[in-house]
Amino acid sequence: MKKKQFIIVGLAAAFLGLCAAPAAAQDNPIIRDMYTADPSAHVWKDGRLYVYASHDIAPARGCDLMDQYHVFSTNDMLHWTDHGEILRASQVPWGKKLKHNATFMWAPDCAYKDGKYYFYFPHPASDPWNKTWKIGVAVSNKPASGFKVIGYVKGAKALIDPCVFTDDDGQVYFYQGGGGTCLGGKLKSNMMEIDGPLQTMQGLVDFHEATWVHKYKGVYYLSYSNNHDNQRSKDGVKGNNEMCYATSNSPLGPWTYRGIYIYPTDSYTDHGSIVEYKGQWYAFYHNSALSKMKGEQNDWLRSVCVDKLYYNPDGSIRPVVQTGADAQPNPSANADIQPYAATGDLVSVKDFGAKGDGKTDDTEAFQKALDSFGPQGGTVYAPRGTYFFAGDLNIPQAVTLKGAFESVPSHDGIRNPKDGDKPGSDGTTFLVTADRGNESGQPFITLHTNSTLRGVLLYWPLQDPNKIPDPYPWGIALRGNNPALLDVELLNPYNGIDASDNARALIRNISGQPLRRGIFVDGIYDIGRIENVHWNPWWSMKPVLFKWQKENGVGFIFERTDWHYVFNTFCFGYKIGYKFAQSAKGVCNGNFLGIGADDCGISVLVDQCAPYGLLITNGEFVAMQDKNPTMVVVSPSNRGNVRFVNCAFWGPCNQNALIDGTGNIGFTDCIFAQWDRNKEGRAAIQAKGGTLLMRGCEFETDAPQFSLGNQVRAVITANTVKGKVRIIGKKSKRVYSAGNIGD
Repeated sequence: MKKKQFIIVGLAAAFLGLCAAPAAAQDNPIIRDMYTADPSAHVWKDGRLYVYASHDIAPARGCDLMDQYHVFSTNDMLHWTDHGEILRASQVPWGKKLKHNATFMWAPDCAYKDGKYYFYFPHPASDPWNKTWKIGVAVSNKPASGFKVIGYVKGAKALIDPCVFTDDDGQVYFYQGGGGTCLGGKLKSNMMEIDGPLQTMQGLVDFHEATWVHKYKGVYYLSYSNNHDNQRSKDGVKGNNEMCYATSNSPLGPWTYRGIYIYPTDSYTDHGSIVEYKGQWYAFYHNSALSKMKGEQNDWLRSVCVDKLYYNPDGSIRPVVQTGADAQPNPSANADIQPYAATGDLVSVKDFGAKGDGKTDDTEAFQKALDSFGPQGGTVYAPRGTYFFAGDLNIPQAVTLKGAFESVPSHDGIRNPKDGDKPGSDGTTFLVTADRGNESGQPFITLHTNSTLRGVLLYWPLQDPNKIPDPYPWGIALRGNNPALLDVELLNPYNGIDASDNARALIRNISGQPLRRGIFVDGIYDIGRIENVHWNPWWSMKPVLFKWQKENGVGFIFERTDWHYVFNTFCFGYKIGYKFAQSAKGVCNGNFLGIGADDCGISVLVDQCAPYGLLITNGEFVAMQDKNPTMVVVSPSNRGNVRFVNCAFWGPCNQNALIDGTGNIGFTDCIFAQWDRNKEGRAAIQAKGGTLLMRGCEFETDAPQFSLGNQVRAVITANTVKGKVRIIGKKSKRVYSAGNIGD
């Protein structure tokens, strides 16, 4: 038969660009002049890659009209040669007595030994056909022509799907299976007889058929198709086959199930092979794309496909990214995925079935993508789109989940519908709906050691901007060592970020409007970092909701920490801006630079802190809400030290500071602009307990500056005031005052 040559363009382009829709559409299926299935791929001594395939015949008649085997080859994965038919049913001596002229030339395989090519194929000997299978053998001196049937494998069972694997030492192994049974054993040197009894392959999960064995870095891999009869099926029937794999240190097992490496195609069946060619591993499989392209879609009119296959450092196989015409799941066609090409350590959630249509639940697809890496990790990319979640996500160790935003976004279009951008109008948006009304539920996203979330918008669409908010669990939780949260907008979470029970967490470039709690930090035994976090009411300032937030909300909560570093943080419209307290795990200490709280009832509340202190520098604090608005409140329970340096306090408050407890509280080079809003003669700084250190500060309201209780120790020096210097309680022997100057 005359050989046919054809070109499959764009295979490399598809993997370099992932989104190049025109190229991807030309890649798969690789054979387009006939229907082919069950690809068995091998690289022979001539340096070419050969694919031995079964042949579906149109019009389809189930799987009993498969009458020929063809061979195709390539030397570059781009140009393919059709070597023509090598065998048909009429050449099988025991296959001529079947009813209805049925032919069963099902999935084959090929092996090479001592200068000869051995072609293995199943065909029943008589009716009932499903109980009389024999594994035929045809031999040739050439890899793609001249095959003659010389008999069948003696000792094989009445099963299908032969697979022949030659180990590094030259020993050849034979496998077959179907209907939930997978057998394996040694072949004798004549390649025609089983050497000893066949063994059941132990450890396989939900085995259906399509056995294939290969070896990678000394480990044996047995791949196969499953029954896919689980929760992912529709309408109570079996779903399309998934390709699974298991590993072993022995070619005959026992095997350890490792998972799925090809998710369902658009064909009911799948049958694959795995081969390395010129330094790159490939997965061959089939789908029904060609029949759809020709307008006669049928599960039994199939088409061979190939895509790159990658291993994780631990030897696990990354789920294969299906490309080409009608790939399932359909790869993204968005241009914004272009910079993030498919590599061994980066995938798109679209490759795992995520829709991003704002309606389909994408939880499972995202989790599959996140779980596709081994412990060495990688990056999961969520292209621009609106992703709906009915569940929660877990980002494993060393895995990054990344959206399209390269810097933290802001969306105020619900508050300002005429001028603002609404969530979902650009970039990558996550719609969070799980555990509505259940504040104690699982966080929506949990990060672990060395894992990262970045470049996304989280939005809770069921919250009503006009009403008291519904409770939800934390939006994000950081656990383990070095988790990172970068460039993320939490538009309207009930609870924002749980940054407890971790070490060296990094939270940077975050914005949004948490309604009940913004960031919670506790259980920290190694330095954490919070940078550029701003809580502003971009989502809603409607009276009912915003009043509730001002009566209940807390921007930042710090309990047990170990010298937390906090830089350039801000919150607006909360009952408490920053709260420092003691938990069962301990108390807080830290370095706070450039922090701010505006329009709060209490800007800074210190219930308790560590003896070595809270160091607050360049702060800006405004209090004007609540019945007794105050910038700084130090509770009677506090025993620790607090220092405010170069901070500014303004707004129509009652007082700037209420201080109690036994700790040491200091203000240096600070500006106190307003207090005593009702002209009641209130002092800016009111201390009932502890030690007060005041130096070099400026008081800009003509009202008392200090009110000191009898038990207070105070050193008040070098301050400037408007009007007279007024220190209530100055006569106490525990108070030292000097160098303070009025008008």
